[in-house]
Amino acid sequence: MFQVLHIINEVLEPVRSNSAEMPIYSPNAFEFLNQSENLDLGVHRVRIFRQRIVKEKKEEIFKADGRYTFLIPVEEGFQPSPRPEKVDRVVIDGHVIPNHVLFTIPTPDKVPYETLAFTDNVKVTVSFLKENDKVYVKSNTIMGDAGHPAGVVLAEIIKANIPVRNGVVHLIQRPLMVVDTTVKDFLEVSA
Repeated sequence: MFQVLHIINEVLEPVRSNSAEMPIYSPNAFEFLNQSENLDLGVHRVRIFRQRIVKEKKEEIFKADGRYTFLIPVEEGFQPSPRPEKVDRVVIDGHVIPNHVLFTIPTPDKVPYETLAFTDNVKVTVSFLKENDKVYVKSNTIMGDAGHPAGVVLAEIIKANIPVRNGVVHLIQRPLMVVDTTVKDFLEVSA
């Protein structure tokens, strides 16, 4: 087995369990999602996204060995109510960047990375943007289909650089690819 060295500008916080009975060591991204209630994530919860992954039978992506960046939306981002149903197989794929373990600070701004939703039918990229001590991810659905319109969604990374066995997890404020708010709505929520 080979090792990979990442040079970053901060010490990574290991995934820590809140429960002495259920110690968690070096989980993969799916184990991270399954054990999220037992982890020290502050006020953030990821149950809805995990439920969508299970319902859409996409667990294998989050269990797969390799080098991935996983963008996981937190519970608060699933409001208003029709938003959770819009998170289907393609949208879940749009939250995973294969072959890259991207930490927030060393990742260059505005460089598009292809997601697993970059296929013949749909083309989605994600880029990072740093502004005013905050880091954002921007999904760009370059080519959409009937259920996934072309457009851009911006989400703030609210807990970054969580190491998992198969890459890195970033908790984001809302699902990517779900184009359902106006610029005015976004600015009101962000203010």
